[in-house]
Amino acid sequence: ATREVMATEDSKLEQLVSYMQQAYSSEEAASADSGKKFLIFTASSDTAEYLYEKLRARFRLPDFALGCVTGTVQKTNRPDQSGETFEKVLMDFSPRSKGRAEDCGRREIDILIATDCISEGQNLQDCDTVINYDIHWNPVRVIQRFGRIDRIGSKWNSIQMVNFWPTDDFESIVSLRTRVERRIAMISAIGDGDANLLNPDEDLIEDEVNFRVSQLNRIKEEVI
Repeated sequence: ATREVMATEDSKLEQLVSYMQQAYSSEEAASADSGKKFLIFTASSDTAEYLYEKLRARFRLPDFALGCVTGTVQKTNRPDQSGETFEKVLMDFSPRSKGRAEDCGRREIDILIATDCISEGQNLQDCDTVINYDIHWNPVRVIQRFGRIDRIGSKWNSIQMVNFWPTDDFESIVSLRTRVERRIAMISAIGDGDANLLNPDEDLIEDEVNFRVSQLNRIKEEVI
């Protein structure tokens, strides 16, 4: 027998929806030329598609156009899905920065949900808010995500990054991720007969964990 995994309310999703609704109802966002957009990052393609399905039921056409981009999926809630491509979805999300022709006739995308397949090398500064629905264990990746909108040519006087933190004690998550990676590297090396090259030193592991945690704490507590 099967059952609905998300039978109860998804409180994290509801908090995301509430934040976005409040942002869109603000006086600044309600202005005629506001063009407020959200870029929502998540770690997995399954979560990205889940968010897309849930959010498009709450933020509907004609008021809002949504897009979803992962390594294998490019889709929007616009009527014609046959011609959606990776490049087209990103261009329609940030038409000004990507130089889209004004007479292309396509509806701009207001909310884009994506995995880290677009966390590097994309100019998306038409957007003013990045939301990390899944905070990445690596602080560099978090900065790369924010770098999609923190770019020369932005029309916004201020931009922001909103982070969803998994737990008050996220140090344990970072530590576990680091240790698993090191063990995998060691096992791989043993298979090649070169275990000595990647034998994990506990002091080095601790140093790396402490560094990652301190950087994530700075992201959590400070304005970048």
